Amino acid sequence: MIAAQRDADLARRLIDAGSPVDLMDSTGRSALWLAARAGQLETVRALAQHGAMVDRADKQKVTPLAVASAAGHEAVARFLIDKGATVDSRTSRGDTPLLIAASTGRTSIVEALLVAHADKDAQNDFGDTALIIASREGNVDLVRKLLAAGSSVNLRNHDRVAAVDVAEARNFTQVAQILRRD
Repeated sequence: MIAAQRDADLARRLIDAGSPVDLMDSTGRSALWLAARAGQLETVRALAQHGAMVDRADKQKVTPLAVASAAGHEAVARFLIDKGATVDSRTSRGDTPLLIAASTGRTSIVEALLVAHADKDAQNDFGDTALIIASREGNVDLVRKLLAAGSSVNLRNHDRVAAVDVAEARNFTQVAQILRRD
């Protein structure tokens, strides 16, 4: 926590000295993006307070919200959502923060995104939805949360595979039973 506060203080000093707040590295990653990936809430907060763009994506179209979702940094993800980050932004593969959070089993971030009205049935470039991904991982809690939010059990990916098909193919019988009940 002390290191995170030091980083936030350093960011504030650099900004006060005239450093551009949205300067990017060769991969298109801004300081806010890097702080979001590292889970440095105070640095993210300081940068946003000084005008850093919360939706500035890198060259792969990965936003700070998407990278925070992948890394499981719930506080950073919630802060970015509160600051107006686009909850349905898409990476170069078509993944949204919800799909990314589902693929890494970040249930609390999935909940925050659903509360923020993320598209519960968004499909990536392969046609996968958060429910298909959660079913593929055998994540019972996440499957239940997505179903409670109204995710469709009928959607199929580009291979014509639905969530229940994935669960059955991987022998996740509890997930398959939950999906069949819905």
